[in-house]
Amino acid sequence: MEKNKKIEDIKLAYDQGFLSEEDFKKKSAVLTNNEDISAYKNNSAGVLLVVGGFLKNLVSMADSYYLLPIRKNVVTLHKEIGIDTDSSGDIPRNISAYKRIWDIRPGFGFALTEKEQTQYKEFLQHGGRLVLIGENASFVGRNNSIVNFVEMMGGGKLTLSGSIFGNGIFGVIASRIFGVNSTQTVKKPFLTPKPISWKKITYAAPGGVTSSGTGSFATKDIFGRGTAILWQKGTLSNAPLGTLIVVFDVNFLQNTYGLPNSQNFAENMIRYMTNS
Repeated sequence: MEKNKKIEDIKLAYDQGFLSEEDFKKKSAVLTNNEDISAYKNNSAGVLLVVGGFLKNLVSMADSYYLLPIRKNVVTLHKEIGIDTDSSGDIPRNISAYKRIWDIRPGFGFALTEKEQTQYKEFLQHGGRLVLIGENASFVGRNNSIVNFVEMMGGGKLTLSGSIFGNGIFGVIASRIFGVNSTQTVKKPFLTPKPISWKKITYAAPGGVTSSGTGSFATKDIFGRGTAILWQKGTLSNAPLGTLIVVFDVNFLQNTYGLPNSQNFAENMIRYMTNS
């Protein structure tokens, strides 16, 4: 058991770029007496949570307030249905061992890079299931990169809806002060197994889009704007085996806002991504 743990630690260090391939092979060989370690490589949790900071390369108070509880909550929701997760602050070099990835990095400076988009493209093309979290109009860089990625994957063109207070940090502060929330109707397949009372979820100052491309809205307000969009298998023309969910809100994962429907919606998402 101890040997397995050490090998997993080495594998994680290699995946995150802290070990060269040569060092990875050397350290693995010492632990395993040169035996084939593919079995250990495949013994992955299967789910990767990529949770970045509110400000890239800077640990802020917002990290403690938002992201630590979110990470804990998403891990707990997976554990409740018997699923272990791995966590990383950034996308590892090698993600081939994972079947599901949740990219929860809505903060400033976390626009998807060209390299990251290529990684996720290959992941989806091999049948992976990906959740991308964006936010409201204050996080325009992150949101635009998600929109571009969806279009690159053949998911159609999304049109972002703006904030009534404008873009930028002052927009999100004003949204918080004046309580600009959004109550939306939850669509199938996210109405079960956990009950969603009145089929509604209330987001705290979310972002959203006015079109769903080749996907379908998972939640939608009375004005035709949606915060969550689903691309089931066969709806991404450049990755027909993949499944993609985009949500332009992170607070629903915090186990604080819009309870209990937000928590039940999150669990229904997890179950869908596990069983789809």
